[in-house]
Amino acid sequence: MKSHLLNSLLFFLLGTASVLNAQEPILERKITLEISNLPLKQALQSTELQGLFSFSYNPAELPLDSPVSLSVTGQPVKLVLDALLKRPMQYRVSGSHLILLPVRSFAQEKSRYIISGYIENSRTGERIPHATVYDIDGKNVALTDRSGFYELTVSTEKEFLGLGVSKRAYFDTLLVVKPESRKDLNVKLLPQDSLSRIELRMVAPEDMAPIKAVEDVRIVKLIVPDRQMQHSRNMLSLLNNVPIQISFLPGISTNSLMSGSLENDLSINVLAGYSFAVKGVEAGGFLNIVRQHVTGVQAAGFGNVVGGRLLGLQAAGFFNNLRGSFSGVQAAGFSNVTLDTIRGLQAAGFSNVVKGKITGVQAAGFSNVSTQDVDGMQVSGFSNIAAKDVNFCQASGFFNYGRKIQGAQIAGFSNVASGDVAGVQVSGFANIASKDVAGVQVSGFANIAAKDVAGTQVSGFVNYARKVSGMQIGFLNLSDSTAGLALGFLSFSRHGFHEFELFTNDVMHSNLAFKTGGAGISTILLQPASPSAPIHLSIPGTTPGASATDLVLNSNYQNDGH
Repeated sequence: MKSHLLNSLLFFLLGTASVLNAQEPILERKITLEISNLPLKQALQSTELQGLFSFSYNPAELPLDSPVSLSVTGQPVKLVLDALLKRPMQYRVSGSHLILLPVRSFAQEKSRYIISGYIENSRTGERIPHATVYDIDGKNVALTDRSGFYELTVSTEKEFLGLGVSKRAYFDTLLVVKPESRKDLNVKLLPQDSLSRIELRMVAPEDMAPIKAVEDVRIVKLIVPDRQMQHSRNMLSLLNNVPIQISFLPGISTNSLMSGSLENDLSINVLAGYSFAVKGVEAGGFLNIVRQHVTGVQAAGFGNVVGGRLLGLQAAGFFNNLRGSFSGVQAAGFSNVTLDTIRGLQAAGFSNVVKGKITGVQAAGFSNVSTQDVDGMQVSGFSNIAAKDVNFCQASGFFNYGRKIQGAQIAGFSNVASGDVAGVQVSGFANIASKDVAGVQVSGFANIAAKDVAGTQVSGFVNYARKVSGMQIGFLNLSDSTAGLALGFLSFSRHGFHEFELFTNDVMHSNLAFKTGGAGISTILLQPASPSAPIHLSIPGTTPGASATDLVLNSNYQNDGH
């Protein structure tokens, strides 16, 4: 048992260390090696296993069978590779791959090369259509045709070229090739349902959640070319960071057809742009489209569409469509839609919709909607809807809805709570609580509590509750039972005090009285023998069965000496 616990703890610690290590840039990840006279190939395998990445290199350019010895503890990958390779090398990172390229030993004229061939399924031999073939700089890209054939033209000064192949549902493959005037190169891709290898991706845990594809948004389908969209679907991870990009339209940009796989620090889109991520500033005259995350500022004349999370400011003249969560400010002239939680301010001229929790403020000219809790405030000109609890405030010109109200609902017409009200409901017409009211309901016409009222109901006309242990103030107070206080013209409790009396006195020949109320205050209605007698309201004092002053509707009758 003790051995099992120790193994579990060791597995947990190793797993945690691996996750933390995978968040660092590949060349900065710390590894430990203790090898003696081990072939270079095995040493590289140990390095990529510890570093959680994959190597790509040309085997002809490295002495893979040469023995190497090294003893290092907690050293960066780059220093370890310098010690193992013992020769100048270029290290290029592409997603979860580290590409090893020899340093050019001679000057080479800039030339154009054509690389062509077929992309095939490594298990079945079937040729794969619509696969993406690209150089690692992301400037040159090709898509295989229906027969799986590609032709890639590259312009390079490098002696060796990093070539990538990606296809959805297949593992990425990176090759290092030596360009020639014409080169035939067939590549086999391993299906992801194969168990023959483990996919290692350099992404932080929060980035591993599935991204709701921006390509599903109608306006994106209209603007982004099909070929460019297909490249993006094939390449699910980040290819490279590009400090500055300028775009006229998707596909007509400095990042060409690979823009959907590149991250930008500064992105300028004259009309519209399409990128993988933005860390910095993005400005668009019409539309900005980002497949994953935005960290910084994003502004567009018409709209922004983002597939991941937003940290910072997002502003648009008409709409924002955020498929993840945001922390910061989201502002639009017409509408905001966020498919996850928000933390901050969401403001729109017409409507805001959040399919998640709100921690902050929603402000709209017409309506706000949240599918989860509102730990903050919803303010609108017409209506606010929270599918779950309201823990601070809803204020609207017409209607508010929430589940449990632990703050305030303020509406020009009505408030509805499908759960308890532990706060305040104030409306011009009616307040409705489907469960208990431990707070206050104030309305111009009616308050309704389907269950118990331990707080207070104040209305211009009618109050209703199942059981009242608090207070009701209104023209008409109704309850199933009451142990509290009801003040009004008529208070009726189904299980309260009810009594009919027929009596005479010195003033009136006969009287019929009906007494109703609760344990605190009751109402007496009297009908004299003469219906034509004048009626006035009097307060005669405490009546039998009541513990406080009764309201009496009395008739004063004169017998004219007869």
